[in-house]
Formats: sequence, structure tokens, C-alpha cells
Amino acid sequence: MVQKFFEQLPIDEIYKDLFQPGMKKAGEALATVVDGANLILLPLKLLNEKSRIYFKKNIELYSDKINKVEDLTLIQVPQYVGLPVIDKLTYLNQGDLANAFINLLSKASFEETLVFVHPAYIDILNRMSADEAIILSQIKDEECIPYIDINVRKNRKISDSETGINALRQKTEALMDNNCGDFELIKYLTGMEKDLNLNYPNNINIYLENLMLNGLLFYKKSYNRERVSVYQKLEEQYKEDIDNATLIINELYEKETKYKAEIIIQYGELRFTELGKGFLKVCIQDISENPIDQK
Repeated sequence: MVQKFFEQLPIDEIYKDLFQPGMKKAGEALATVVDGANLILLPLKLLNEKSRIYFKKNIELYSDKINKVEDLTLIQVPQYVGLPVIDKLTYLNQGDLANAFINLLSKASFEETLVFVHPAYIDILNRMSADEAIILSQIKDEECIPYIDINVRKNRKISDSETGINALRQKTEALMDNNCGDFELIKYLTGMEKDLNLNYPNNINIYLENLMLNGLLFYKKSYNRERVSVYQKLEEQYKEDIDNATLIINELYEKETKYKAEIIIQYGELRFTELGKGFLKVCIQDISENPIDQK
């Protein structure tokens, strides 16, 4: 029944219309994928006008990318890569996320670059938002992304008037107090939600944690002294947040007799993991930027 239904669809006409003469390389690279496209109901999806428009634009962009490459060996894209990617291209509009899927498809189209296409990249892209793709496309050439945390440091008050065993007792109690220490109030302030044109800038911490959860980024609670000016700029950029946090802490501990608290600015860096570096090379970097580096 299902097979008979597909036989009634104008599949040949659909693909003939999509793959124009100037897209010869794209047609050759996707030949095996197109043969298996019925598995993801692609012909049925392409009967929808909007899906057809999205797919056509994305395939044209893919064709443009691989047409610019002359010194690599064109191959047929493996179905395990091509099928899930072209399915996405039926409903992803032009943008950084669609471009990331197309870049992956481009790298899978050449013998020399297919070796870098790890299956995990497809799963990561499926769990990535459009804003996260924007972030990666903007920071792909950065060695690290400096950030600041706004922390609260809570300590027991120690009287200056106490001496001898009483002073020692106070210091011992302060060291053993589990309620003391540094507590994160606001973390991963990178400035990206202010500097980048994100759709939902207030979700920046969700985006960064998702990129870390997917193994692309990790954080270090340390900094390079050569970047002190960058951290000072971040402190100035978030001055209002720091001032508000200080005001709240002062109000909360104004009448506290046992504890004192202060705002501490912690410096750190976000860095790419090895998985993240590979992901950037395959999904974010265009194959025509420097194809020699892809080998």
C-alpha cells in the first residue's frame, strides 16, 4: 500500500526540478542519498510548498559550496550522513543552523574530508538551537571566550578585640563553618548576549550550558594575565549587575551579627574541547575557507 502510494508521486519530476544542470556535482554526491530518500518520506515532504522552497534554497547553497572545491575527490555521501541532513533541510530556513548542516553535508561529499565527519556531530546539531549556531559561528576563530562570575563570599565575623584562646576558637569555628565559602550568584557573563544578534539573548546561559553538555565547551576558573583588559571591560559591561548584587548583599547582611558577605568577581575562560574543535572544522567552517586545512 505504501509502496503503491509512492509510485504515484511525481518523484522524478521533483528531483529533476531541484537538481538543475549547474548542480551536477550535487546530484552526483547525493545520488545514493536520493535513492534512499523514501525512507524519510522526502518526496511527500517536498509536495509542501514551504518545505520545497526551504529545501531548494538549502540544496542550492550546498551545491555552491562544493562547486567551489576543485582539489578534493568527490564521492557519494553515505546515507547515514545524508538522509538525516537532507531531512532537516526541508524545514530549516536560511541561517547559521541550516548552514551548519550544509557544511557537514559538504564535508561528507569528498573523500579527503569525510574522515572528519563523526556521526556524533549530527546528534549534536539536532540538539542545537539557532542561537547556539550563531554563537559558534561568531566564536569559531577564538582561542577562548573570557567570562566573569559574580560570586558571594560569606565568612564568619571575627572580633578584633578577642585574644588568646577566644580568638583561636573564633578562627577555628570560621574554618569549620559549612555555611561559609563562595557561592555563585550569576555565572558565565561573556557579553555575547549583548554583542551578538541572538533571537533570545536572555537564554544565553542555557545555550552555553547546552554547548558544554554536548561536549563542545568546557570552563576553566582561571585566566591569562594578558587578557586583564578584557575582564576589566566585562566588569564595566556588567557594572549594573555587580552594583545591584552588592546592594542586595549589603541589605541582607546589614543586621547580621554572625556573618559578613561581599561580592567577589571570579575570572574564567570557556574553551573548546577536542570534540568541539572537530565540530567547528566540520560543521561551522566552510569547506572553501581553506580546504587544505580539512585534510
